[in-house]
Amino acid sequence: MFLQLGRAKEAGQAFSRIHPKTLHQRQYLYHGCYTEYYSQIHQPNKALIAIDQAISSCTNQFERQYLERKRDTILGSRFDVNT
Repeated sequence: MFLQLGRAKEAGQAFSRIHPKTLHQRQYLYHGCYTEYYSQIHQPNKALIAIDQAISSCTNQFERQYLERKRDTILGSRFDVNT
C-alpha cells in the first residue's frame, strides 16, 4: 500500500519486518515489491537484482513473463537520459 501511495520510506520500513522465506511460493511477490521500491527511490541496479530474484523464485509462467517484461522496462530506463 505504501508503494502505491508513493511513500517509499514507510514501504522500506514495512519490508524490513517481512521474512521472505515464510512466504514460500509467493516469495516472488516480495521481491517484486522490492523492485518497485527500488524503482521509486531511483536505484535501478538494486531494482534489477530484486526483479531477478523475483523471476528466479516464480513458478507461474504468466507471472514470470510479466516480471521479465518489467525487467526489460527497468533495463531500458537505466539508459534513458531523461531519468
